[in-house]
Amino acid sequence: ILYIFIYVYKIFNIYIKSFKIKKVDFIISHDLFYSIGYLLTKKSKWLAFIYHWQWPFYYEITNIQWVSKSKVLKYFIEYLEFFVIKKSKYVWFPSNWAYHSFISKTTNKTKNLLNKKNIKILYNWINTNQNYINSKDLNAHKDDLIFTTVSTLNFEKWVDRIPDLLNILNKNWVKFKWILVWTGKYLSKIKTKINKYWLNQHIILYDYQVEKET
Repeated sequence: ILYIFIYVYKIFNIYIKSFKIKKVDFIISHDLFYSIGYLLTKKSKWLAFIYHWQWPFYYEITNIQWVSKSKVLKYFIEYLEFFVIKKSKYVWFPSNWAYHSFISKTTNKTKNLLNKKNIKILYNWINTNQNYINSKDLNAHKDDLIFTTVSTLNFEKWVDRIPDLLNILNKNWVKFKWILVWTGKYLSKIKTKINKYWLNQHIILYDYQVEKET
């Protein structure tokens, strides 16, 4: 019950602050509660909602942030998500993983609603079974392409997809270097793909060490 009051208070503050914002043609919102404030005050003709959680919000806070489970809180948050998704013109997810994780845990009512919405996956992975890259455009590059990735390596990040893309570049004789600054325990899968595609000469690996606070 405490968290319901906290979230209602947060929405109320955002609602009040939203009145100070000028009306615009569209708003791209990355936050559930800010989206509610924008929608209630009708500050735009339409809103695109980018859902950045990996799971439904209730699942996140009760399984990852250790908030106590509550049927009332669950119903309250599920209603908020349904409201924002219903009122948004576009609903976007940062990855296939985020979309499918959300679908796997949300209500059937929200699932059915999403089937009718304009869903888009941002930063989606490349289907390496098809070559989408124009080889003529690739050959136009005279200098090496430099890619840098700084990431914790885990399943959710899907950094192991990057070698699939680099393999396409390599097959098209594109000169490149991939600099991977990493931490975590998922490097072996990436190294397996690097070896599989014979990309070792193009890859530079740095083990990121976090300095201890003094």
